[in-house]
Amino acid sequence: MNQLRAAGLEVENPRPAVPADYGTVPPRCVDSSQRFFIPSLGGAAGGLVLVCSNQQEAQALQNDYNALGAGSRTFRNNNVLVSVDGRITDQQANQYQAVVNALSTGGTVPPLPPSATPLPATATPTGAPATATSVPPTAAPATATGAPATATGVPPTAAPPTNTAVNTVLPVANSTATPVLPTATTVPPTATPIPPTATPTATATEEPSPTTEATATTGNDLAGLNEPVEVGGATWVIEEAADVGETLQDPQGTLPPLAASGRFVRLQFVLENNTIELQTFAMPELIDSQDRTYRNSTDALQYTRPDLACVTMQVAAGETRTCAVYYDVPADAADLQAIVRGLGASSNAEAAIDLELPNPSN
Repeated sequence: MNQLRAAGLEVENPRPAVPADYGTVPPRCVDSSQRFFIPSLGGAAGGLVLVCSNQQEAQALQNDYNALGAGSRTFRNNNVLVSVDGRITDQQANQYQAVVNALSTGGTVPPLPPSATPLPATATPTGAPATATSVPPTAAPATATGAPATATGVPPTAAPPTNTAVNTVLPVANSTATPVLPTATTVPPTATPIPPTATPTATATEEPSPTTEATATTGNDLAGLNEPVEVGGATWVIEEAADVGETLQDPQGTLPPLAASGRFVRLQFVLENNTIELQTFAMPELIDSQDRTYRNSTDALQYTRPDLACVTMQVAAGETRTCAVYYDVPADAADLQAIVRGLGASSNAEAAIDLELPNPSN
């Protein structure tokens, strides 16, 4: 994680990975992997750093991710694999690949402790002068498996690794995109990032920023709990809403209680994708009577029952997802509503749902 931060990448709240972090991908290399979050992308967006015992195991895991056809990117060099939300930029993709090139060991590796001792940083953000330390050669160079992602600021080694960045694009009917040949992986320290040569067709959509100009809705026609709300290709049903107090307990019994800055509100919802394509969705936001908005708590994700923790915020065509999510709201937040949004990058549709919660007493 320290190497990713040193490369200028956004890495927040790292923790040991658990099987639920893999979504629908069969978990591999769990004991030697860590989960991190990218708050600027919203919700539970982030990625996994996976250190497998050998190259074959890492390759098998990468193949599992690629088979999903989802909006994610994977970066592998020998036995190290990083899987990241597909909405990162091409410049960030180059930085991820550079760090992965420096991390690969090629041999049997012990499990990662919660705060592993960092290797010497070997990557600098794109455009910055390179001060990279030489990287030892890997046991077996990686092979290219997808869209180009060039390594920045990594000097050549005795056996230079081959770029393995994969930009996994959402499936689109009758696609005519031509596979892109991989580019050379060694880029001079002052080189300008190579622009992408193919236009992704992913339908992933970023979640709204904290300054979303939502306004609390009033009136008798406002939807409530267990009432279907159709918006932007999605049908939302909020099944439960509850004030759950000032602390959360780990359902697995392994983590200490999590304290709120105010109080926690828990939602459980069902989302149906009414489109013909896999879609990425944004978690609902809450809004109170003072028009203050609240995003879901990423810290509370670890305290969510594993079968309801929606780590990958994607839903297949015609399918439904059931998720539970927590919000840390001020003690005086009243008249809470959930703002739900449509699917797809071009959808600006939104709707409000009354949570029917009792207001806090003064």
